[in-house]
Amino acid sequence: MAEQMEKTKRMRSYVLKEILKTEQDYVETLKFLCSVFMERLQNREDDENDKLIPQGSVLLLLSNVEDLYKFHRELLTTMEEALNPEVTYDKKIGAAFLKYKSSFEVYAPYCSNHERAQKKLNELTENP
Repeated sequence: MAEQMEKTKRMRSYVLKEILKTEQDYVETLKFLCSVFMERLQNREDDENDKLIPQGSVLLLLSNVEDLYKFHRELLTTMEEALNPEVTYDKKIGAAFLKYKSSFEVYAPYCSNHERAQKKLNELTENP
């Protein structure tokens, strides 16, 4: 019985670490999209001599990525606070998700735009 409890504690700790790491990686990806990728695409879209990125494409492709980045930075901070100073089996992060449950609505524009963005991306990559 004690062995099973230890295994459960290790598994829970592993899952909590994995959730935290996944969120950290996602925030870094969103940061890159906002600070590097979006800026470069926007510069190309604004360049009248560059016909690769038509006007309106950046907004269509990246919709509200900056809002997503802001939301996930806040969520990550709350998760880190809940799990500090060390991720252990007895830490709880559910409250972090509950705190931001209404904020997940930031995904509504992203989801409703996803099909159009995918279509535009396919169009741009097929016709360079």
